[in-house]
Amino acid sequence: MSNPAKTHRCTIVTKDGPTDFLLRDPGVGWVVRTEEQCQMPNGNVSYATYVERMLSDVVVQPQGLTLDDFAHESEMAKLYKEFKSFRLPKHTNPPEGAPGGADGDPEGD
Repeated sequence: MSNPAKTHRCTIVTKDGPTDFLLRDPGVGWVVRTEEQCQMPNGNVSYATYVERMLSDVVVQPQGLTLDDFAHESEMAKLYKEFKSFRLPKHTNPPEGAPGGADGDPEGD
């Protein structure tokens, strides 16, 4: 179950300039189900599919974003990092096999 009261605002510089985003907490169930549903046959999580679902289900404003709305992967990766840091407090580690690097970073940084 999502926690509609828990939201996070952030600003990401995109091809159109600074863009304000409002993210909502989708809840633990969404995160776990989405990671399982985005799992590929090799056991890794499909980053593209996961981010598409994040854009659809988590990003409240602006609405209707797709991967193609970002000029470069780094813009989208910044938004993904914002979501992961919003969901995972700094003192916790994501589960092994979570999308991206050891700290949930898609670029492995």
